[in-house]
Amino acid sequence: MERWTIQIESDEEVTIIQEEGTDAYIDEYVRLDYVDANERVYIFSTTMQRVAWLAWHETLTELVEQGGTVSFDPIGTDIELTLSREEEYVTISRTNTWTEQLDWVATYPLFSFVRAYVDAFDTYVRAIVEQDASFVNDPTYETWMQTLERLRDESMDEMEH
Repeated sequence: MERWTIQIESDEEVTIIQEEGTDAYIDEYVRLDYVDANERVYIFSTTMQRVAWLAWHETLTELVEQGGTVSFDPIGTDIELTLSREEEYVTISRTNTWTEQLDWVATYPLFSFVRAYVDAFDTYVRAIVEQDASFVNDPTYETWMQTLERLRDESMDEMEH
């Protein structure tokens, strides 16, 4: 695993520096929302997939706040997620990019969607800060997807009764 320093420049820009001290790149679309009171720089034991997760967090924040449709293809996977928000509901579809087949579609109340997402993101941040080795091999978006699948199943059960 590579180690990265993520240095907060502003609300909209972070600098990602490899441990050896060389600049990896600056991505002005990535925002790190979870910092301590002193805005300390965190050392992440991570891969670039984790950096992509932060960009995904930014995208989802915009979706929840403004509505619309977004798509995301997590690094190193064969899936594409498409999310659209209309009023107080979020619809998610997952497509296998290798077969171009739609895996599933589900609609969630906005509150349930946000709750599942926040739970997954909090777990992700906590694991990184605590350097939880067991979590490093479990891509965060998969944890989040499992939570969403569980919520989808619960919603279907409720509709059947």
